[in-house]
Amino acid sequence: MGNTGSALPVDELTLDATAYNKDVLINWNTVGSYNAKTFELEKSSDAIIFSKLYSANAILSNNATQKYTYTDVNAFALNNKILYYRVKQIDNDGQYYYSNIKSVISNLNNNIYSIYPNPAKGQFYIKLFAEKESNANIILYDETGKLINVKTVELKVGVQIIPVSTAAFATGVYQVIISTNIGIIGSQQIIIQ
Repeated sequence: MGNTGSALPVDELTLDATAYNKDVLINWNTVGSYNAKTFELEKSSDAIIFSKLYSANAILSNNATQKYTYTDVNAFALNNKILYYRVKQIDNDGQYYYSNIKSVISNLNNNIYSIYPNPAKGQFYIKLFAEKESNANIILYDETGKLINVKTVELKVGVQIIPVSTAAFATGVYQVIISTNIGIIGSQQIIIQ
Protein backbone atom coordinates (compact mmCIF):
# COMPACT_ATOMS: atom_id res chain seq x y z
CA MET A 1 0.00 0.00 0.00
CA GLY A 2 1.26 3.49 -0.63
CA ASN A 3 0.28 7.06 -1.25
CA THR A 4 -3.17 7.14 -2.86
CA GLY A 5 -3.49 10.91 -2.93
CA SER A 6 -5.08 11.27 0.51
CA ALA A 7 -3.88 13.86 3.00
CA LEU A 8 -0.38 13.34 4.34
CA PRO A 9 -0.29 11.94 7.88
CA VAL A 10 1.78 14.98 8.90
CA ASP A 11 1.70 18.56 7.64
CA GLU A 12 5.48 18.93 7.64
CA LEU A 13 8.46 16.62 8.12
CA THR A 14 12.08 17.79 8.12
CA LEU A 15 15.02 15.41 8.20
CA ASP A 16 18.63 16.10 9.09
CA ALA A 17 21.63 13.79 9.51
CA THR A 18 25.19 14.60 10.60
CA ALA A 19 28.31 12.44 10.74
CA TYR A 20 30.26 12.24 14.00
CA ASN A 21 33.29 9.96 13.56
CA LYS A 22 31.82 6.52 12.71
CA ASP A 23 28.33 7.46 13.95
CA VAL A 24 25.51 9.41 12.30
CA LEU A 25 23.07 11.50 14.34
CA ILE A 26 19.65 11.63 12.66
CA ASN A 27 16.95 14.11 13.66
CA TRP A 28 13.52 14.55 12.19
CA ASN A 29 10.79 16.95 13.20
CA THR A 30 7.08 16.82 12.42
CA VAL A 31 4.29 19.36 12.62
CA GLY A 32 0.63 18.35 12.59
CA SER A 33 1.07 14.61 13.11
CA TYR A 34 -2.65 14.10 13.78
CA ASN A 35 -3.04 11.00 11.56
CA ALA A 36 0.42 9.42 11.78
CA LYS A 37 0.91 6.08 13.52
CA THR A 38 4.60 5.22 13.08
CA PHE A 39 7.82 6.63 11.66
CA GLU A 40 10.41 4.20 10.30
CA LEU A 41 13.94 5.44 9.75
CA GLU A 42 15.54 3.77 6.72
CA LYS A 43 19.17 3.58 5.61
CA SER A 44 20.93 2.87 2.31
CA SER A 45 24.46 2.80 0.95
CA ASP A 46 23.32 3.45 -2.65
CA ALA A 47 20.14 5.60 -2.33
CA ILE A 48 18.20 2.83 -4.10
CA ILE A 49 17.78 -0.08 -1.71
CA PHE A 50 16.76 1.01 1.79
CA SER A 51 16.41 -1.09 4.93
CA LYS A 52 14.59 -0.31 8.17
CA LEU A 53 16.95 0.95 10.85
CA TYR A 54 14.62 2.17 13.60
CA SER A 55 10.92 2.57 14.34
CA ALA A 56 9.22 5.17 16.55
CA ASN A 57 5.57 5.59 17.47
CA ALA A 58 4.18 8.91 16.31
CA ILE A 59 3.51 11.53 18.96
CA LEU A 60 0.10 12.90 18.00
CA SER A 61 -0.12 16.65 17.75
CA ASN A 62 -2.20 19.12 15.77
CA ASN A 63 0.23 22.03 15.47
CA ALA A 64 3.12 21.46 17.87
CA THR A 65 6.54 20.41 16.59
CA GLN A 66 7.54 16.90 17.62
CA LYS A 67 11.22 15.93 17.62
CA TYR A 68 12.68 12.48 17.01
CA THR A 69 16.34 11.50 17.32
CA TYR A 70 18.32 8.38 16.54
CA THR A 71 22.07 7.65 16.53
CA ASP A 72 23.27 5.17 13.94
CA VAL A 73 26.24 3.78 15.88
CA ASN A 74 29.24 2.70 13.75
CA ALA A 75 27.36 3.72 10.61
CA PHE A 76 30.61 3.99 8.63
CA ALA A 77 32.09 0.73 9.99
CA LEU A 78 31.90 -0.83 6.50
CA ASN A 79 34.04 2.02 5.12
CA ASN A 80 31.21 3.57 3.13
CA LYS A 81 32.06 7.12 2.15
CA ILE A 82 28.42 8.15 1.92
CA LEU A 83 25.17 6.92 3.44
CA TYR A 84 21.55 7.85 2.73
CA TYR A 85 18.64 8.15 5.15
CA ARG A 86 14.90 8.71 4.79
CA VAL A 87 11.83 8.46 7.00
CA LYS A 88 8.81 6.35 6.11
CA GLN A 89 5.62 7.85 7.56
CA ILE A 90 2.85 5.33 8.19
CA ASP A 91 -0.62 6.62 9.01
CA ASN A 92 -3.43 4.95 10.96
CA ASP A 93 -5.01 3.59 7.76
CA GLY A 94 -1.82 1.84 6.63
CA GLN A 95 -1.01 4.44 3.98
CA TYR A 96 2.69 5.34 3.84
CA TYR A 97 4.79 8.18 2.51
CA TYR A 98 8.50 8.91 2.28
CA SER A 99 10.44 11.96 3.35
CA ASN A 100 13.21 13.46 1.30
CA ILE A 101 16.48 11.51 1.20
CA LYS A 102 19.35 12.94 3.23
CA SER A 103 22.93 12.02 2.29
CA VAL A 104 25.76 11.96 4.84
CA ILE A 105 29.44 11.92 3.93
CA SER A 106 31.88 10.24 6.27
CA ASN A 107 34.05 12.73 8.10
CA LEU A 108 36.59 10.06 9.06
CA ASN A 109 38.55 10.76 5.91
CA ASN A 110 38.04 13.68 3.58
CA ASN A 111 38.98 11.52 0.61
CA ILE A 112 35.81 11.09 -1.39
CA TYR A 113 37.63 9.40 -4.24
CA SER A 114 39.62 6.30 -5.06
CA ILE A 115 42.12 5.60 -7.85
CA TYR A 116 42.54 2.09 -9.22
CA PRO A 117 44.16 -0.14 -10.33
CA ASN A 118 47.57 0.81 -9.03
CA PRO A 119 49.88 -0.04 -10.75
CA ALA A 120 48.00 0.79 -13.96
CA LYS A 121 48.56 -0.46 -17.49
CA GLY A 122 46.65 1.10 -20.39
CA GLN A 123 44.32 3.10 -18.16
CA PHE A 124 43.26 3.75 -14.59
CA TYR A 125 39.98 4.86 -13.07
CA ILE A 126 39.00 7.53 -10.61
CA LYS A 127 35.86 6.82 -8.60
CA LEU A 128 34.66 10.19 -7.40
CA PHE A 129 31.70 11.47 -5.38
CA ALA A 130 30.23 14.92 -6.05
CA GLU A 131 27.64 16.64 -3.83
CA LYS A 132 26.66 18.97 -6.68
CA GLU A 133 27.28 19.38 -10.39
CA SER A 134 30.65 20.95 -11.10
CA ASN A 135 33.84 20.52 -13.10
CA ALA A 136 36.92 18.69 -11.90
CA ASN A 137 40.47 18.72 -13.20
CA ILE A 138 42.48 15.49 -13.22
CA ILE A 139 46.12 16.64 -13.24
CA LEU A 140 49.14 14.35 -13.77
CA TYR A 141 52.73 15.22 -12.88
CA ASP A 142 55.69 12.97 -13.53
CA GLU A 143 58.21 12.12 -10.80
CA THR A 144 60.29 15.23 -11.63
CA GLY A 145 57.27 17.49 -11.04
CA LYS A 146 56.69 18.22 -14.73
CA LEU A 147 53.05 18.74 -15.72
CA ILE A 148 52.13 15.88 -18.06
CA ASN A 149 48.38 16.10 -18.57
CA VAL A 150 45.22 17.94 -17.48
CA LYS A 151 41.81 16.39 -18.09
CA THR A 152 38.67 18.39 -17.29
CA VAL A 153 35.50 16.41 -16.57
CA GLU A 154 31.93 17.41 -15.80
CA LEU A 155 30.74 15.93 -12.52
CA LYS A 156 27.14 14.96 -11.91
CA VAL A 157 25.66 14.61 -8.44
CA GLY A 158 26.63 11.28 -6.90
CA VAL A 159 29.31 8.72 -7.65
CA GLN A 160 30.95 8.48 -11.05
CA ILE A 161 33.84 6.54 -12.52
CA ILE A 162 36.25 8.48 -14.72
CA PRO A 163 38.59 6.53 -17.03
CA VAL A 164 42.06 8.00 -17.66
CA SER A 165 44.07 6.55 -20.55
CA THR A 166 47.77 5.98 -19.87
CA ALA A 167 48.65 4.87 -23.41
CA ALA A 168 50.61 8.07 -24.16
CA PHE A 169 52.55 8.07 -20.86
CA ALA A 170 55.96 6.55 -20.25
CA THR A 171 56.40 3.91 -17.57
CA GLY A 172 57.02 5.52 -14.19
CA VAL A 173 55.61 7.05 -11.05
CA TYR A 174 53.10 9.88 -11.42
CA GLN A 175 51.23 12.16 -9.05
CA VAL A 176 47.49 12.40 -9.70
CA ILE A 177 45.78 15.51 -8.35
CA ILE A 178 42.02 16.00 -8.38
CA SER A 179 40.83 19.58 -8.04
CA THR A 180 37.48 21.33 -8.21
CA ASN A 181 36.34 24.91 -7.72
CA ILE A 182 36.73 24.42 -3.95
CA GLY A 183 40.37 23.38 -4.30
CA ILE A 184 42.34 20.14 -4.28
CA ILE A 185 40.20 17.28 -3.05
CA GLY A 186 42.67 14.45 -3.61
CA SER A 187 46.25 13.59 -4.40
CA GLN A 188 47.79 10.14 -4.88
CA GLN A 189 50.81 8.55 -6.49
CA ILE A 190 50.20 6.00 -9.21
CA ILE A 191 52.58 3.68 -11.01
CA ILE A 192 52.08 3.45 -14.76
CA GLN A 193 53.49 0.33 -16.40
